[in-house]
Amino acid sequence: ETLVQDVTLVKRNFADINNIPYLFGNYNIGTGAVLTISPGLVIKFFYYTGMTVRKGLIAEGGSTPDSAIVFTDFRDDFYGGDTNADTTATTPYSSYNGWYGITFQDESLDPLCRLKNCIFRYAGLSYATAAVTAANASPTITYSSFSKNYHGITATGSAKPVINYCDIFQNSNYGVNNVNKTFNIDARYNWWGNNSGPTHKDNLTGTGDAVTDSVRY
Repeated sequence: ETLVQDVTLVKRNFADINNIPYLFGNYNIGTGAVLTISPGLVIKFFYYTGMTVRKGLIAEGGSTPDSAIVFTDFRDDFYGGDTNADTTATTPYSSYNGWYGITFQDESLDPLCRLKNCIFRYAGLSYATAAVTAANASPTITYSSFSKNYHGITATGSAKPVINYCDIFQNSNYGVNNVNKTFNIDARYNWWGNNSGPTHKDNLTGTGDAVTDSVRY
């Protein structure tokens, strides 16, 4: 599906479930639309699917646990309950498939691409993708958590995302992956899973999630 007009997702109660999760397949936010996600929502994705942003995505949760916005795999029972109704038969780690994450494309408008107080889990585990990919785009990401993904955040081309005050930990490969290194990425004031900071050749004592060159930490 491609979104062609501005929409705001709000909490909904359905089938006796308060604040039932939203379940997405492949979803495109078109060049003429902004998707706004209200605080406290749980957004789940089928495997082999993800979200592509071509104008704007505003997901700004609150500072309390019940007002954060969650993006995760539909088999993640910790947030939003047992969405696929199989108790513990499947987990995001139980098979070689997963969701692709969110990609901000070149034509997206940076002031309309904001993630705040969000939680990202289980993205890109089998496909070497990231929870958030900035492809020649520069979203602002603050006060958010990235864990159990393949990469936390990946930047390609001329991307220059701002990543501040986040928790980036337990990701399989890089916490922040600056692929082309066109710009230095501002990833200061984050926690990397250890107070020693990220793993990088210039941070000799760092044991947290790894970062590439051209990442300020």
